[in-house]
Amino acid sequence: TKIIFFFCVINLTLHIIADFNSGFQGDELLHIETGNHPAFGYMEFPPVIGWLAFTQNLFHSDSVFVNHIFCHIASTIILILAASTTIALGGKSRAVFFTLLCLSVMPARAYQLFQPVVFSQLFWLLSFYQLVRFVKTLDNKYLLSLSISLAFGFLTKFDILFFIAGLVSLLFFDRTRKA
Repeated sequence: TKIIFFFCVINLTLHIIADFNSGFQGDELLHIETGNHPAFGYMEFPPVIGWLAFTQNLFHSDSVFVNHIFCHIASTIILILAASTTIALGGKSRAVFFTLLCLSVMPARAYQLFQPVVFSQLFWLLSFYQLVRFVKTLDNKYLLSLSISLAFGFLTKFDILFFIAGLVSLLFFDRTRKA
């Protein structure tokens, strides 16, 4: 847990430093503006980014940090989920360290921008974590959690349909088909 905490602090520090030394990217402005017009879907993208923008807009701030706060939270949760998934798959502290190191050295811009990408990755990883927990325990509560995370993933970005298509392949195995 010390390793996870260390990488989360480093991650947040790097994002805050980047926020104070950068501005908005063009697509971010579109997503931020959707918060002024909340809906259950938009022509260009699913509704979650608009809901998050609506919440951010309640602060009435043009600050880059405020408009990236949900991205920072999502990137921290991604680190925690990656470490938890590594542990659930039997990885020890060394495996957790290298997993978090790889996530930390990737370009931070992918997790910094207020775009659906970071939230899509969050729900992909959350869904995979729930799948690992289900396969290891065959406890149906993980199926419910998996279904909820897939639903929110679909409301975030439609690419989660590829994950769902991969899940269908589990029906070919007796153990998971019976469950």
